[in-house]
Amino acid sequence: SIAGFTTTGTVTMSKSGSTTATFTGAVSGGSLAISGGSNGSTLALGSFTHTFTGGWAMNSGALQGGTSTLKVAGNVTGGGTNFTPGTGTVELYGANQTFVDLNFYNLLFSGTAGAVKTFPNTAVAISNNLIINTGIVADLNNISSVTHTAKTLTLGGIIRGSGIWGSTSSTALNTNNTYFSATAGKVNVTSTATCT
Repeated sequence: SIAGFTTTGTVTMSKSGSTTATFTGAVSGGSLAISGGSNGSTLALGSFTHTFTGGWAMNSGALQGGTSTLKVAGNVTGGGTNFTPGTGTVELYGANQTFVDLNFYNLLFSGTAGAVKTFPNTAVAISNNLIINTGIVADLNNISSVTHTAKTLTLGGIIRGSGIWGSTSSTALNTNNTYFSATAGKVNVTSTATCT
């Protein structure tokens, strides 16, 4: 169990063996590196908001999202098979950022107006909500054969309808040049949220 703390340096999980470290409070750091052994070493984020002013590297070992919010200002690198998102949110809040597919639950794009968040050239799976805040632009990548997926899509605080979304430079049926850059990439939104 690791209580919350703040540092300007890199927070590294480098455990070995089939063991788990769990954050029991909010953690803030310069960057996050998951570099544990490949035989079951795990970092569990719990249910807190963790903020990193640098990047997030998924090198080896495992990361469990739980119900946390993981805020990252730098690029997201590494492999996606060892990240279990739970029902948490990954928030990319920096300037222009790139990321790899980590099988997200909620993926939130925020930051200063004009920031561009660039998807990888492989299909990204978002099992719940893709959220793009006002002023932020998503670059879905320029490969027309790749279609990303999300259960719901929120643009500027408004939940949008299901279907294929992208810019007018794509073959998407639903187009928006404010939130999507002029690329051929698309995202398939499979359902819409309802209020009861």
